[in-house]
Amino acid sequence: GVSQSEVARIESGKREPSIPTLQKILAGAGVELRFHLAPLDDHDKVLERRQAKRGHREQVLAENRHRRNVAQLAANVRTR
Repeated sequence: GVSQSEVARIESGKREPSIPTLQKILAGAGVELRFHLAPLDDHDKVLERRQAKRGHREQVLAENRHRRNVAQLAANVRTR
């Protein structure tokens, strides 16, 4: 029930699907969209506040550690 051109726009990020459109696409794949309420996860906001409290040098060091960790994780994924 969703045209191929519409799916292509969604896949390319040019368009955000509405919930009814997403339900149609998922039904075509044999799955359904379900919603449930969960406690708010503010983990990212906590990390942002912590980073903002750091001095500039500490921020740079933390960002460099993060980049190294991500690179190491990516390297481990590729070798498996």
